[in-house]
Amino acid sequence: MTMPTSNNTAARRYLDLLRHALCRDRFPDARYDMSSGSLQLMPFDLALRAQGRDLPLEAVTMVGTKRLENLQNCCRSALEEGIPGDFVETGVWRGGC
Repeated sequence: MTMPTSNNTAARRYLDLLRHALCRDRFPDARYDMSSGSLQLMPFDLALRAQGRDLPLEAVTMVGTKRLENLQNCCRSALEEGIPGDFVETGVWRGGC
């Protein structure tokens, strides 16, 4: 199932916006840090957020933008190749995936 060319740009932009909104990396929030043994509030770090290696204060997912992009590519491939079945996400810690 391939989208018409005219919709590819709009769809890509929407999915990019959704991914960044879920990870909250366009409107940075603080993050928790537990490396010292106690819970501390730390400033936003884009590199950690992209890799899903921080504990966001307000983000909807902790999986990170790189993993969400990978998930999007896997879903797109399954749809384009006509692989039958459904998608289900059942994770509960660090956003699943």
